[in-house]
Amino acid sequence: MIDLQIIDNDEDILRFIDDPSLKIRVDHDEIKALIAVERDKPLVVVLRYELREQQTAEYIALLNAASPDSKIILIAPELTDREVIDCLLSGAQGYLQFTDLARFFNKAVKVIREGEAWVSRRIISLMWKKIQHPVKKVQFG
Repeated sequence: MIDLQIIDNDEDILRFIDDPSLKIRVDHDEIKALIAVERDKPLVVVLRYELREQQTAEYIALLNAASPDSKIILIAPELTDREVIDCLLSGAQGYLQFTDLARFFNKAVKVIREGEAWVSRRIISLMWKKIQHPVKKVQFG
């Protein structure tokens, strides 16, 4: 079983992993990665936003459909609240900015493997407002 599947256009994320016992797969092509996710059912999928950019939320939904039990972490530059929430609603369980990888990547993977989410309290608050008031427009930053 694959513990961690990284979908990235380079191997930059690998340098942040501090657990040598993890079975890791890295894919640079999102189509091959989707096939591998469906076949291997990794525990955690780490997805770099730049691979799909504006279509990332749709790609997350495809990954989620291919392996519903896999947990997805989105790695990206600073996104808008709307972009983050769209990705979370599509099935991602976590979001980390590149600037936070060195400090939080391993902790985020651990927390997500245990079934929790890794998102800011501000994003959770915005999502909660959206759930409480689905017909009202919620202002995103």
